[in-house]
Amino acid sequence: PGGSEPPTPHRTPGRPPPPRTKAPAPGWELFCGGGEYEHPLSGTVRLRAGGHLSRTEYEGRDFDQTFLAAHLGPRWFLGNGTEISLLSSARRHWVGGDGEWRGIGSRLETSHRLSRRFLVYTQASYHQRSYDEDIDLDGPYSSLRLSARWQATPTASLEARVGATQSRTEQERYRNAGQSVGLGASVDLPHGFTMGVDAESLWTAYEGNGYPLVSSGQSRRDRTRILSISLLNRGFTVQGFSPKLVLTRTIRTSNAQLQDYRRTRTELRFVRQL
Repeated sequence: PGGSEPPTPHRTPGRPPPPRTKAPAPGWELFCGGGEYEHPLSGTVRLRAGGHLSRTEYEGRDFDQTFLAAHLGPRWFLGNGTEISLLSSARRHWVGGDGEWRGIGSRLETSHRLSRRFLVYTQASYHQRSYDEDIDLDGPYSSLRLSARWQATPTASLEARVGATQSRTEQERYRNAGQSVGLGASVDLPHGFTMGVDAESLWTAYEGNGYPLVSSGQSRRDRTRILSISLLNRGFTVQGFSPKLVLTRTIRTSNAQLQDYRRTRTELRFVRQL
């Protein structure tokens, strides 16, 4: 489907973390937004151009994160409720005010409407990442996500998704593969509110010897659980944008030392209603 790609770095199971020794404290996502312009090239082809910017700040500032992404490419409408987009993509990530990594690659998106109520869509991406300092983390990063959405009633919808990621870093100990499953639900409430609930579990397996973080000498294994609750006020708009409050709880457990953490994040977004 059309639209800018959210970064959601906390949802990336295969992201190779730099060798830090503590987890970030609870934080606020100060800004998270994006936009896209589509220019018609013909009756069945449009050119997509868009971007996304997010900024999250944590106590102490050491883990403040800024993410910037841009994409450009065609979108084909094939008929029978099917569309495909092939996009070139560029990404940049900063931590604590310093550049961490940049990525150049491509993204393929497809969607197909099976019926008026049922939609399936996929997203596959491949990016070559280059780190500013931790060059051992350089290498290709790929991801695949399959999703299905069911409009159960005019006011309620359900979504299910599965995903996989792979990171082939220069250094073997940071190479990893991840899998994820998620479920979400959204319902329109009285007085112009919409409430959403989303739960996701992610598993990440690293290659090589995890020493010294894994004292047994085994490979590192992480599990991350994410629960999000959101509330959108459709009845209040400013220049077409409505406020959306999102509360996210993330828990990561790992067999590696100092890699477990619990994090609560609050976001205030402004959503354009179309």
